[in-house]
Amino acid sequence: MLDKDKKVLVVNDSFLALFKLTEAEVREQFFMEIVVNRWKNTKLDHVFNSLKNAETYIEHEFQDAGLLKLTVNFRYATDKLSEKHAA
Repeated sequence: MLDKDKKVLVVNDSFLALFKLTEAEVREQFFMEIVVNRWKNTKLDHVFNSLKNAETYIEHEFQDAGLLKLTVNFRYATDKLSEKHAA
């Protein structure tokens, strides 16, 4: 889950295990900085920067995770839900 500035608020254990990351490495970081700087991927830019919910498919060689074929979903949470996880 990201905040309104697109920084990571909450990340689940499955994500951390898949990408061999720790919560400390991603929490409070801009998600797209992780995507571009760590994974060297720009395929999510157009979807991530849209103002609507979206889904896209990507195939990419991820650092520490290898070649993955993923369906990526972006959904905007209500402000109340985001505030709850930020506290």
